[in-house]
Amino acid sequence: MLHSISETLGAVTRLEDAASQILKGVVRLTGAERASLWIYDSGSEDLVLAASEGPARIPVDRIAVTSSSSVSALAFRENRTVRLDQLGELPPAVAQRFSARPEPWVSVPISYTSPSGAKRTVGVLNLIGRKSGAVVTGVGETRLLMTLARQIGSAIENLRLFEEIVARERVIGELELAHDLQMKLLPNLSEFSEIGDVAARCVPARPVGGDFYQLFKLADGKIGAMLGDVTSHGFSASLIMALTMSVTGIYVRETTSPGDLLRAIHHALIQKLESAEMFMTVFYGVIDPAQRSLCYANAGHAHAFRVHDGEEPQRLTSTSPPLGIAEYGAYGDAAVSWQPGDLLCLFTDGLTNPSLRTTEEAVLRAIDEHRHLSAAEIVDAMFEARGRRGAAAPDDQTAFILRA
Repeated sequence: MLHSISETLGAVTRLEDAASQILKGVVRLTGAERASLWIYDSGSEDLVLAASEGPARIPVDRIAVTSSSSVSALAFRENRTVRLDQLGELPPAVAQRFSARPEPWVSVPISYTSPSGAKRTVGVLNLIGRKSGAVVTGVGETRLLMTLARQIGSAIENLRLFEEIVARERVIGELELAHDLQMKLLPNLSEFSEIGDVAARCVPARPVGGDFYQLFKLADGKIGAMLGDVTSHGFSASLIMALTMSVTGIYVRETTSPGDLLRAIHHALIQKLESAEMFMTVFYGVIDPAQRSLCYANAGHAHAFRVHDGEEPQRLTSTSPPLGIAEYGAYGDAAVSWQPGDLLCLFTDGLTNPSLRTTEEAVLRAIDEHRHLSAAEIVDAMFEARGRRGAAAPDDQTAFILRA
């Protein structure tokens, strides 16, 4: 089912279409007779019906989250799974309303966890009734639905952000606005100050582009860092960038292997990449400060380095081809040691474009000469290393520095 959700992300870009396809898959899996997917509208503070399957008893398309008699509103407000077969745990208004309905009913809050770990509820998933031959029941059903709801939440939130980019660009017609919205998809690095010194800068060659970076707080104090570079520029590259970030958000906490994460992204987006005749290089590394190790997978990204004080930069070499080149069954992992104070240095080839009169060696020299300064100052130095700083960049330029 998780793979089905990621495939949906790769195939559609409208929230309503994605919600309908995801809900169909949930109904097939659980054997429910009716189902509905509700999305929270912060403007009206209502739950709005995004998709439904099966005949509705009462044709309602909007529910106030303050409603005292709504199961969906209760699940949303209290951010917990609500089952009608547990009437003793329900508020009197809800219990009285549904006491005469013995059919199974489960309402599960849909949550979204940001890369920084902040969690919020974005909707509710309802399953009502049961067909014969249901796949899951009882406690197992609840746990399964909670897992699905988390993945649906990530998919919905990222699609909603991307829809906002498309809608505002269409209405206002200003690419500057699309640029601002795309930059909002990138993580707010100030939320990661407690894990280390981190800084990044992304400068698209056009108002929107295909470079991106992500940072994740993982279990057991681990840190996940990703940088990607989609071929080409402009709106088509930004679409792949947004979809990649969406799929990454779904899978990043479902696996501990960087190679497995890249394989999941590849399978989710291969058709979209092939149809657009595009590919992308991606580096993803997991730093484990306790074990003093960096485990990574590198899909064809040339500029990835570990910098240890007093040593030459260690290139984190490719472990697989770029994503979208061809079907590739195995994305391998590699590991290097990680010492406190080491630098993870990632940048895209836009910083080493010949038209800017700079080279990889010049960028690495700037990192080495400024390695004792803050991450933000190192990023500044990397951009200052360009020989033609005032010239228009022919390619997206991104730099990422993490000291942990």
